[in-house]
Amino acid sequence: MLSDLKIAFRRLAGSPGFTTVALVTLAVGIGSATVVFAAVNALFLKQVPLIDRATEERLVHLSLSHPNFGTERIRLSYPDYLSLRERATTLAGVLVHRDRTVIIAGLNEPERVYGTEISWDAFALLGVLPLHGRPFGAADDAADAPEVALISHAFWRRRFGGEPTIVGTTVTMNGRPVVIVGIMPEGWRYPNISDIWTPLRLEPGLRVARGDRFLEARARLQPGVTLAEARTEAEAIMGALAQEFPLTNQGLGARLLPIREEATQNIGHLTLLLFGAVLFVFLIACLNVANLLLARGAARAKEYALRLALGARRTHLVRQLLAESLVLGLGGAVGGLVIALWGCDAMIAVYPEAIPFWLRFDFDPRVFAFVFGLAMVGAVAFGLVPAFRASRPDLVAELKEGGRTADVDGPRSQQLRHALVIAEVAIALVLLVGAGLMMRSFLFLQHVERGYDPAGVLTFRTGLPPALFGKDLTVPVRFFDQLLARLRETPGIDAAGAVSLLPGSDEMINGYVLEGQPEPAEPNAVPHSHTRFADAGYFRTLQVPLLAGRHFDESRDLVTAPPVVIVDEVFAKRHFGSIDAALGRRIKIWEPGLEKAAIPHPVLEMGPKINPAQVWAEIVGVVGTVRHRLDRPTNWPTIYYALRQCPSNFLSIVIRANGKPSRWAETAREATLATDRGIPIYHVRPLSEVELLRFPQVRFFTRLFLVFGVVALLLACIGIYGVMSYSVSLRTQELGLRMALGAQAGDVVRMVIRHGLGLVGLGLGAGLVAAFSLAHLLSGILHGVSPHDPPTFAVVPLLLATVALVACWLPSRRATLVPPSSALRAG
Repeated sequence: MLSDLKIAFRRLAGSPGFTTVALVTLAVGIGSATVVFAAVNALFLKQVPLIDRATEERLVHLSLSHPNFGTERIRLSYPDYLSLRERATTLAGVLVHRDRTVIIAGLNEPERVYGTEISWDAFALLGVLPLHGRPFGAADDAADAPEVALISHAFWRRRFGGEPTIVGTTVTMNGRPVVIVGIMPEGWRYPNISDIWTPLRLEPGLRVARGDRFLEARARLQPGVTLAEARTEAEAIMGALAQEFPLTNQGLGARLLPIREEATQNIGHLTLLLFGAVLFVFLIACLNVANLLLARGAARAKEYALRLALGARRTHLVRQLLAESLVLGLGGAVGGLVIALWGCDAMIAVYPEAIPFWLRFDFDPRVFAFVFGLAMVGAVAFGLVPAFRASRPDLVAELKEGGRTADVDGPRSQQLRHALVIAEVAIALVLLVGAGLMMRSFLFLQHVERGYDPAGVLTFRTGLPPALFGKDLTVPVRFFDQLLARLRETPGIDAAGAVSLLPGSDEMINGYVLEGQPEPAEPNAVPHSHTRFADAGYFRTLQVPLLAGRHFDESRDLVTAPPVVIVDEVFAKRHFGSIDAALGRRIKIWEPGLEKAAIPHPVLEMGPKINPAQVWAEIVGVVGTVRHRLDRPTNWPTIYYALRQCPSNFLSIVIRANGKPSRWAETAREATLATDRGIPIYHVRPLSEVELLRFPQVRFFTRLFLVFGVVALLLACIGIYGVMSYSVSLRTQELGLRMALGAQAGDVVRMVIRHGLGLVGLGLGAGLVAAFSLAHLLSGILHGVSPHDPPTFAVVPLLLATVALVACWLPSRRATLVPPSSALRAG
């Protein structure tokens, strides 16, 4: 076998043009497949860093469900967490956490760091302990205990230079002294990209608010307990809680998913579809190389016939030809690895969000095994048939003296190459239809009616940690007043405003009741709405039209004044039949099961908590309907509360200014620092990008499907071009004779193109049938587009046919440039 490989190297080196084309084709196919396999490996196969396999298999994501919310996952309230932790015998433990903004004071500028408030025993439950220092203890959870924190290895190295003595020292976080008690191992940033963890210390009201659900939860199954058993018990516990607390828990069920399944459910299906697509790209590459080998075998038919006539065995000839395929496969694997390394970096770079810590795209032995396994499978796939075909030449015809008239490319070889071209076109069409459907879906989301104008709007988030103002809510009010005043006075900025949550960002859903109607007896009867806290500048900046009544008035709608709200058009027409009829009516947030005395006014990063004991709020204005989720129809109305009456310490700022929004980012940062040198800004993005971050997988996978679709198109067209070029070269004598007898160049071109387009037409027909059958696989991720979208199924075949026409025209045109005298001497 070694001698066969040496001969294969020499023969391939002697045909540099053929070898280069084959290697590049294989490298593109293998590299494309490897990029996506690296993602499949990271999502489904790799172990979560630092968590042993046995622990990972017993970890589940715990959430609640309700019929009114469909498949949406509902977070846990703190009382629900306590009930499940205390009553569930199938669970070894339950951990909860919530995101937290952490501001670290710096020498020059403050720094905002991703933080997490987490139950004290969470890391012990996950089986991950600090590299230096100690984990949290039960005493750290007490309200009067000194504030402590764990920090990530990356933050420790970046901020503190990797100095171990930092453990036990005090650092100012969010304006408070915090003791760093430990440094987590390298690579640990649970749950996704956190750098600082603090014990979960909740305001007294949130500890008893069973209806306030804001905690993400994980649980670990007891040894020997199945997921089905844990689900059954959790459902039974939630049923019992519904009986005990009907106002807050009726209709709620438990949802337990393995952590891997929960983490990949938004992108896992798309990743597997993409993996199937790139395997098709690899198949097209193999078909191209098979066609090249068939043509090479036909051109060397006389050599093979002579060797067989001199006594060579067919098996030996097949083995040598397969050795050439093996060398090509190994070369393609090396080139594919290079392309895959670049491709993985590019894929990570274009992903619109930060990559979670547990997603690692490094090339482990599994990836290398896939690359070289794919190369070997490909070598057999594209080399076996050409090898057998080349080893069975017509000895009499090939050895006949003056072999110019010999059939060096018999009908069976032509039919096989034509079948390969048809398959390439069909596969390319399937991939391009998938890419076209996703592109149409993405364009639909970009042009859906929003109810506001995102063009030219920059957004950012900022605010004051509670330690900087205590219970004095006038401090954050003054901060935002001064910040907005600076921005509005800046030349070039047309408008600025503030809101608790931007359109397209996280949702805040509340139940509500109308004055004069009986208060609902159970949750299923409660209408729900989006809830926002905004100032008048927010509506002006986003150009949300005022349809009736008035905007909020900063000098009039104070915290001491009667509460007022603005509702949208959907709310007004749904409950009152017309816009004007809503003015003067009163509503309030429905928060069941809470006593007035138990509800202070906590100030949270995601916006203030409305006190259910609050007096009724009067509707003073009606605005146009804002679509908070571009990928969903507007099912719920929106209620806006006056920001002055519901002050918050963290808000999103919106700026409408001249030019590109990104050019005003530095202005926003300087204005914030001028207001308070200790406050940073973060999430600085144009509003048009914020909208798409709600479903980043749509844009990301649309790009990938489009890239691989274009690669498939190019490979298919290269295959068509190669077959037609070879066909024309074999017919040079015939074409020369035709032209010598008076045929025009146009006649020759039409004849060749007609032959090529016949193959393309068969491929398009087969591809349309396959694409129509497979399109339903994309139905769950398409928005505003049918899986059998007529424009896509019309335009994509037309595009492919046009490119294929060019691939057929080029060799036919070249054939007409050969003088008839030269053509007649060919052969």
